[in-house]
Amino acid sequence: MITYGFLNIDVINNGSTLVIKFYDVNNSIRDSFEINKSRKLH
Repeated sequence: MITYGFLNIDVINNGSTLVIKFYDVNNSIRDSFEINKSRKLH
């Protein structure tokens, strides 16, 4: 099934986290996920 809508991408936590949400045309969240960047220790 093809669903139309829009993708919202938020950058939070000083750029270390992306929060992605896909909204359908009725403004319901159809999918969401989060990507976190780890700090590299030297």
